[in-house]
Amino acid sequence: MLLGWTPGHDWEPDRVITHCGRLLLFTDLPHLAAHARQNATADQEPAPVYDLNRVRRWIFGHPGHVPCAMLLDLWNLAQDVAVSTGKGLNTTGPATDTLYDKLFHGCNLPALTPPGRCYTPWWTPTAR
Repeated sequence: MLLGWTPGHDWEPDRVITHCGRLLLFTDLPHLAAHARQNATADQEPAPVYDLNRVRRWIFGHPGHVPCAMLLDLWNLAQDVAVSTGKGLNTTGPATDTLYDKLFHGCNLPALTPPGRCYTPWWTPTAR
């Protein structure tokens, strides 16, 4: 199943395609593209692809290594879904702020990570 995502413009939040406050899921890319064309939701920039099956495999595969980029993508997608469906998602507070910071810095973005350095977050068994 696929869902459509569209970036926000002029400080508007990113969103996923909904109908009456519920996610619209599509069986394949042609159906999603047709819906986007008919409803003028197509955007110039290519939408990211989120492999939720990969997340599922990680969760049920007794995770050891924490894939920061994958989990940060999931975090951001969850926020977009919450905004688009009008559901609340509390992502503020000391515990969530720490978790987000670990995931963000664990991505080791080149603009933020000095050459030759790498940040690897330490996770408690509970957090893992």
